[in-house]
Amino acid sequence: MRRALVNSVRDAQGRGKVCAIVIYGCRDRFSGGADIREFNGSQQRPFTSDVAALAESGVKPVVAAIAGFALGGGRELALGAHARIAGFSDAIA
Repeated sequence: MRRALVNSVRDAQGRGKVCAIVIYGCRDRFSGGADIREFNGSQQRPFTSDVAALAESGVKPVVAAIAGFALGGGRELALGAHARIAGFSDAIA
């Protein structure tokens, strides 16, 4: 997922017609954080901090559209965005 985010943000930053980038989750959830398959120490690049740094350093504004929870790495990614919009679904509240 992190690799897909890096590729998507880089692609969007390079497209002339793109004015802003919105990162959002699925099914009323932004991000639960870590991939439990990496808890054994096998985490590979890009790290969440790499994705957040790419978003933060880009010339186009990045917005994190947060619905539900943003835990751990999800929170780190949201904080790397230039702006954050948060809301809660009826399913979560």
